Amino acid sequence: MLTNSPDFSEVFSTPLSISPGFSNPDFLKRLENSLPLWLKLIFFCRNTALAPLGYKRVALNHFEFGDCSSDQMEATFSDRYFTVELKLQWSQKDKKLYLFSNGIFHRVLGRSYFYLTKPAHNRIFQTLVDHIARTSNER
Repeated sequence: MLTNSPDFSEVFSTPLSISPGFSNPDFLKRLENSLPLWLKLIFFCRNTALAPLGYKRVALNHFEFGDCSSDQMEATFSDRYFTVELKLQWSQKDKKLYLFSNGIFHRVLGRSYFYLTKPAHNRIFQTLVDHIARTSNER
């Protein structure tokens, strides 16, 4: 959990009529294996270009997972430049899947990275939440 107030907060959502089953052991593997090719390429390019600057690879094994139930999952990604806390939550009342993103910048490069990638960041995160909803409906 973030101890300071976040430098940025965002919420993304999409309709979803059934619980995604976050606590299902194969949920993350199924999600990772079914990501769209263009998104995998973006992550590969980002990881390749920024590794020499000390940025961590964006990959599931670099996330610390916290609270996990069938309707909610929390994960934190942290490196020397920023920390991002993600929370996926399914609302039975709204029949929606929400992705909450909060982040803290540790250095100028973290803030610069975020503002340079902000337009793509919004598209990527909305694609992720839509994709999670699709893969949840396919199980």
